[in-house]
Amino acid sequence: MADTSCGAVNEWDTVVDLVRRELRDFVAAASPATVQTLPTRCSPWTVRDLTAHMAITFRRFADMLVQSRTGDLSPPFRADEITAINVRQVESFAGDPIRDLQTQAGRFLSLASDPEEMMAHQRGPIPVRLQMHFALSELALHRHDVEEAKGSDYRPPEPVILALLPVWEKLRPGAPPSGDPWQHVLGASGR
Repeated sequence: MADTSCGAVNEWDTVVDLVRRELRDFVAAASPATVQTLPTRCSPWTVRDLTAHMAITFRRFADMLVQSRTGDLSPPFRADEITAINVRQVESFAGDPIRDLQTQAGRFLSLASDPEEMMAHQRGPIPVRLQMHFALSELALHRHDVEEAKGSDYRPPEPVILALLPVWEKLRPGAPPSGDPWQHVLGASGR
């Protein structure tokens, strides 16, 4: 991950604002009790489980930043362990996933004040700027999963797509299929 720039749409305040908006919209989409029990493409997870995963993910983002501020930039786990860790943590999750997601995302957003600060990550140290783009990606992609569970579709606003595309281009290079950058992000993520 040597090149950590995030493309044309990488203004810090813009990306942070996009994360806040996607968080608000994710919470609104996933909150109704009738939606929480719906199965998602992330089988065997329901929307509630997916929301718990998001809460856990944002807690991990904040915890990695706190860890890094002690001078410890070591990976919190091996990159190939992420799926197993996510499954275990969702299985053991207790509490209100919506409230926890709001709390943990708010915690990460309040801690993430310097876009160039280096922080621990499972693939090695990365700047907070890149982690904020990963947060945006998590929110947009999992909002897509929630909407799909509800029988509808989700396409993020164009500024979100433009912020995500350079990151996904670096992770999974290749031309966007049919010229649609959102379809490229979805395909690159395995959706």
